[in-house]
Amino acid sequence: MPQEIVITCQKFEIINNGKVYPYFLGALDSRELQKVSAAPSFRPETDNFRIASEVLDPPTEHWQRPIDDMKVQKIAARFDVPGEIMPNPVLLAVNPKKRIQVTQDINAAGQLTGLWSIRIQLPESELQTEKPLWIIDGQHRVMGMAQTTLSNSPLPFVLLYSDADAYIAGDLAKIFAQVTTEATPLDAIHQAWMQFVFHLGDYALPTGCKNSHRLFSNNN
Repeated sequence: MPQEIVITCQKFEIINNGKVYPYFLGALDSRELQKVSAAPSFRPETDNFRIASEVLDPPTEHWQRPIDDMKVQKIAARFDVPGEIMPNPVLLAVNPKKRIQVTQDINAAGQLTGLWSIRIQLPESELQTEKPLWIIDGQHRVMGMAQTTLSNSPLPFVLLYSDADAYIAGDLAKIFAQVTTEATPLDAIHQAWMQFVFHLGDYALPTGCKNSHRLFSNNN
């Protein structure tokens, strides 16, 4: 019998035009999350004509970019040091071809609680590409944090799931587009200032160096 991962979550609902869109909030070790999730991306070798042809049909399975190994390594290096945490949640959805089991928890008195148990079957093989969950946003965070050795805190997530099939593949692709293409970037000077203050990007300190300055003191 296949093994499974069990996660305790809270459940919330978005009601729009009479339709209910449930979602769950939880957290899971990034190494465990990596076992059951993958981004619905096209392959690096996919030719441009094939990618462009999907514009003519609603995107269903191949609308994310392939993983950027360099970005994964940068995330792993950035957060595999003392004092660095990753509270930024990833956005997940259940693969339309897969099913998960969701049940509301019951306490010792036999009463329903506000928590829900989500059971996700592990793929039979680590090489299996068809995972139970889709990563809508955060595939590099999942893979990068899974490679850290010092960080073992659960990675927060938002999981879109409806047993009434409220979410279809086209909806998930649209959500991905909204999240990744419509975010308002910082002004260039604001971004440079923030990166300088916290030693990010072009202002990152060499490995092993301590902060050369501190913006805030304990008296502020």
